[in-house]
Amino acid sequence: MARRLVLYSDGDGPANAPIHRRLLELIGKPNPAIAFVPSGANSDPGWFHAKVAHYAALGARMERSFDVDTDTDLTSLLACDAIHLSGGNTFEFLMRLRRRGMMEVLRDYVEGGGVLIGTSAGAILMTPDIGTSRLCGDQNWPKLTDLSGLGLVDFLFWPHYGGSHATGAFPIYACPDGAGIVVEGDAVELFGDVRRL
Repeated sequence: MARRLVLYSDGDGPANAPIHRRLLELIGKPNPAIAFVPSGANSDPGWFHAKVAHYAALGARMERSFDVDTDTDLTSLLACDAIHLSGGNTFEFLMRLRRRGMMEVLRDYVEGGGVLIGTSAGAILMTPDIGTSRLCGDQNWPKLTDLSGLGLVDFLFWPHYGGSHATGAFPIYACPDGAGIVVEGDAVELFGDVRRL
């Protein structure tokens, strides 16, 4: 499978520098264009502005934020070299993506060679099942019964890991802040103190 994925626990702080470098290698071009997809309706614009500054410091440009509920310009979103799925409430994010028909759009984007980046909730969405979001304190206020994610990997992701234990139908990669995972094709690279549970 043609996969280029980056799963961050938090994505901020100096401990993430090796993952950032690997991300730029994955994209493989100077000054890449990255789109930001916020997890919730009326998200704090500060999240987007912080990511603009973050990517500018890495030599990338984040020119737009794509609101799943209101933005109709899929062409410019899919033309970006990478798409960044934000953190937030994973259940709400999944509900919004499904309602807009974006799940298959994102799968096709990855299959077509686009780089998909996820922080916390955005990373959990890449997995087969978003149930680990409860371990981070997310509340299922949309009352979803189908917790299927994008299914781009064959493991579950637990961001902000603090040392407890859990089991699931798939292997769980537990990532403290400052750690993460890069997937390229069939290769899974672990950065930081990632534990397989």
